[in-house]
Amino acid sequence: MPDSQYQADAPTNAAPTPADGVGTSAAHYSPSHVPIAPTGVVRTSEPYEFLRKLRYVDADGGKAAYERRIGAPGTRRIKIPGHSMFYVPLPQTEAAVEEIYARERTINATWRTLPPVATTSFIQSLIIHEVISTNNIEGVHSTRREVQEALAKPNVRLSSFVRLFLELTGDHPARIATLEDIRAVYNRVTEGEISRDDLPDGQLFRKEPVLITTGSQKIVHRGVYPEANIRAGLETMLGLWKRPISSRLVAATLSHLLFEMIHPFYDGNGRTGRYLLAHALRQTLSISTALAVSPQISDDKEAYYRAFIEVEDARNRGECTQFVTTMLDFIGRAQRWVLGTIGPKSTSLARAHELLQHLAPTIRSKAERNTLFVLAQAYLFAEDHATDLDTFVATYGSSRRTFRDALRELEEQGRVVTVRRRPLRFALSTAEAERLTLDVD
Repeated sequence: MPDSQYQADAPTNAAPTPADGVGTSAAHYSPSHVPIAPTGVVRTSEPYEFLRKLRYVDADGGKAAYERRIGAPGTRRIKIPGHSMFYVPLPQTEAAVEEIYARERTINATWRTLPPVATTSFIQSLIIHEVISTNNIEGVHSTRREVQEALAKPNVRLSSFVRLFLELTGDHPARIATLEDIRAVYNRVTEGEISRDDLPDGQLFRKEPVLITTGSQKIVHRGVYPEANIRAGLETMLGLWKRPISSRLVAATLSHLLFEMIHPFYDGNGRTGRYLLAHALRQTLSISTALAVSPQISDDKEAYYRAFIEVEDARNRGECTQFVTTMLDFIGRAQRWVLGTIGPKSTSLARAHELLQHLAPTIRSKAERNTLFVLAQAYLFAEDHATDLDTFVATYGSSRRTFRDALRELEEQGRVVTVRRRPLRFALSTAEAERLTLDVD
């Protein structure tokens, strides 16, 4: 996109170039798609405590509180083999959902002001953080270099997993409507990462029971068993997506809970489940929000695991209301991080664009100015602050030779540096970034 088309104070709807490899659409969400809050919301001015705590507070051991919650008009009951749960819609849940959709409008408005190289670079950075974070939650080590390589090359470690997220950013994400689709997603998430002994041995899922234990061997969860029950439970999960019992956001969080409780595989459930969560959120929220949730979970794993443990605690009698609250909080945190990141960067990029116009006498050609503007976007939004030659060509449509010459001239002036040889990647020099007043913090 020629830099003359970039206006910091007006939206730009330029489409991503084929070389970008990902779509830069802000979201499928629009204000007209905001779900209506369900009827039967339970109104209460008192703190909403876990039932297990009310056993020691109420004279009847919390029996009346349980009956009041389970019998409320808006209460939704959810059953999978071995587990009977219920969710109570609360005013604070309704407010949290409304706040999330309000933030989405702000995210989308900011996103539309960004040119394609910025959005593509930021999405790829989000994917890097998503993959590293979701692996980290499960104790699986992966590096930024590995994920960056997987973004650029097929048939390397994590490339299948990364491609799932790339597809999620476009118009044709992986289809998830059947049990076979879930297994296909699992295969791509865990390709090359699961030991032979832990591969599924049933028709689609595991055929043996599994126990989840703590370091002291205390059992905290028993996966659904046998495979027929796993299939039945996952059909219930898919049903939540197709026919949400509440808002789509609440349905997405409850679906995540069901998947992890069913635990359909011997290994890789967490990574697969969080991809499915991102997939579900993408149907309602922006891609940037959907990809920013796992890093927030990774930063507060204790709260994440505690939410599951509370649902499993028999004293809470299968209530999952607080689980939904916890997950909505993670989504809200992700949004605040996105806004706190792209807002200042958008301002910095607008300032750099203006400065490039005033620096015209020191820039010898339009190709050099375009090159510097692309590199300014990469400096602010790319994980390694750099980009490759194909990005220049795809963005402006000029020949590779044109940009090779521009890059060589700018490198001789000390404005551009080559940061990697294989593959070849370029970045602004520190001096040029300072000249353009770019701020990556």
